[in-house]
Amino acid sequence: MDDPIKQRVLQGIEACQRGDYRLARRELEGAASALGDASKLASRALAAYGLALAGTGGKTAVATGFCKAAMEKDPTEGEAHYALARIYLLAGSKKKAAQAVEDGRRADPYHPGLQKLHAQIGVRSRPPVPFLDRGHPINRALGKLRQAMKGSSKAAPKKRAR
Repeated sequence: MDDPIKQRVLQGIEACQRGDYRLARRELEGAASALGDASKLASRALAAYGLALAGTGGKTAVATGFCKAAMEKDPTEGEAHYALARIYLLAGSKKKAAQAVEDGRRADPYHPGLQKLHAQIGVRSRPPVPFLDRGHPINRALGKLRQAMKGSSKAAPKKRAR
């Protein structure tokens, strides 16, 4: 890779990590056009480009496509999974984001961004009645009750009987 192109790629990745998606998109698009095609970018750069597209209002399907292409290039690259999860969160799909985080943690268990997202998103607990669908009215009602009981136990600690 030519030195000016490499510099643009590095600047694009760094801008994406800072959340400056406009600059990241501009730098990575410039590098991709200099290379002749975005698919010639390294996997980490492809993932950053996908996130930059989503962060600047690009189509989610195109953005996720870049992340998936990055994962095909290097399946162990945690940054691609992290970017995919962030794209899904930007699109409002927590379920898909959680799946991307879990897949990413299998590929790169020590990736700090994936660990942080895992803690942020949380893990869904099992439905109260496992043989019923999660959306079944009984599971929904029992789940709300269980959540309310958890919330009340955290709000006021129980007093010990003497």
